[in-house]
Amino acid sequence: CITLGNAITTANNILNGFVREVREARSDVDGVSRELHSLQSVLELLNEDASLFPPELAERIPTVLEHCARVVDELDAVISSLNSDELSRQDKRAQWLATGRQEVAIFRTALEAHKAVLGLALDLVGATAIRDATSDIEPNRRNTIERRQNSAAVMEDVSRVLVEMSQLRMRLPGEFEKNETEFSLYDYMTCLKSYAEKIIQAMESEHEIVSQGPPTESPPSITKSKGLGKFFAPIKHAISESRPQTRSTTSTGTTDIHPATPIIQASLVRRGSRRLSVSFKKLPMWNSEQIMAEPEDTAPNAVFGVSLQKSMQVAKGTAKTHHSGHGGSSRREFPLCMQKCCFFLKNEGVEAPDIFAEPGDSYRVQKLKDIFSSGPTYGEDVNWTNFGVYDAADLILLFLSQLPKPLISESIAKQWIALSRQAMLSGSHATRLDRCIDFWEEALGGLRGPSRTLFKLLLNLWADVAEAEERNNMTAERLAGVLIKPLMHITSTKYETDFMLS
Repeated sequence: CITLGNAITTANNILNGFVREVREARSDVDGVSRELHSLQSVLELLNEDASLFPPELAERIPTVLEHCARVVDELDAVISSLNSDELSRQDKRAQWLATGRQEVAIFRTALEAHKAVLGLALDLVGATAIRDATSDIEPNRRNTIERRQNSAAVMEDVSRVLVEMSQLRMRLPGEFEKNETEFSLYDYMTCLKSYAEKIIQAMESEHEIVSQGPPTESPPSITKSKGLGKFFAPIKHAISESRPQTRSTTSTGTTDIHPATPIIQASLVRRGSRRLSVSFKKLPMWNSEQIMAEPEDTAPNAVFGVSLQKSMQVAKGTAKTHHSGHGGSSRREFPLCMQKCCFFLKNEGVEAPDIFAEPGDSYRVQKLKDIFSSGPTYGEDVNWTNFGVYDAADLILLFLSQLPKPLISESIAKQWIALSRQAMLSGSHATRLDRCIDFWEEALGGLRGPSRTLFKLLLNLWADVAEAEERNNMTAERLAGVLIKPLMHITSTKYETDFMLS
């Protein structure tokens, strides 16, 4: 920690010297400096809590720190090269614009990933420290209540950490790729996941033993066990060219609510250890072959993790769409949760800095998901004062990620690649207009029914976000880079750049 901390101090000095020479780099360098400062704070906490780390997590921390130190050293080398005394200010500026900005952006992402991984490790250790602190207290009524509350807190914290791991993997996929030949952050994230699962499985096993025992007295083996809570509470389910010619302007917000059967609240703990492991392995971080797929026995009134048709059978919103040109209007139907989130973002979030790239609060996102998954209103009366625009944006990405099939299939995406290449040919656009070919309709030709309607709703929102790039810093290219995985469920990077550009 001390060695890396010294390296960070040196890096900050080098960055400050470079900014004095190349003023245009200030904004980008500020972002890297913030990551270095945050990383420094995490290292201080790590140094204080080192004694709390279990051996299986502690033994790999030095490797993570060495990995991070290499990133900082490489950053120093790049900036020092850009700020060489042999270069004039004009040459430094030219090199910065040519290659330096892109290189620094890569370093910023790598630093963010290391900071986040170490922070998640601290959160996980902090949660288990709560459990261990109360395990040896002499049992009585008051202590039993406190232990139950602590166990509930532990389960919620551990589940939150698992969810944040998957969100981090989705947000920074390039930093968590598996490497067969050398250490990668993927290895340590897998280690954290394994440790978190063992905590949940151990507490689940204890609950099963307590539940099977006599109601008036606890088995001796349980009261004597160390380091494990005696009770737990169920936890919330982990999360875990031209604009279109139709625009949604008003919402009737109607909701179709099918049988008054209550939503089955998914309790990862109560489903058993194997089911728990399977559930978390279905998160994108742990299974790159299957993005956020739900178990086969999805609740009959599920809104997330089912097809668009099934989701809309449970809760749908309607809006009247006005058509330009020939006039007229038509009625459109959407999954209610997506309609509510899109309208909220169009009104409040279009100009929010880094919208869709900046993650929301995992607890609030889960709470929002619960609201849209629970009858009888299924979120029709959602109170947005309790949530932020980043939470709504995260929920949109979560809904898309959990669809059994991607909203945009690979075949449609490859068609877009061909169309985008045609559009970039000299004179291509004019030729297409002369032939009265509707580029927009051709691009959406493969989408039908609810998929087409929902995608138009989303594309209107994303176009507004991209148009506000000067205020939110979300260019169309950056936005596409964030959306491509939840939208297309791609598992290979082979065509990722082509898909993003199309």
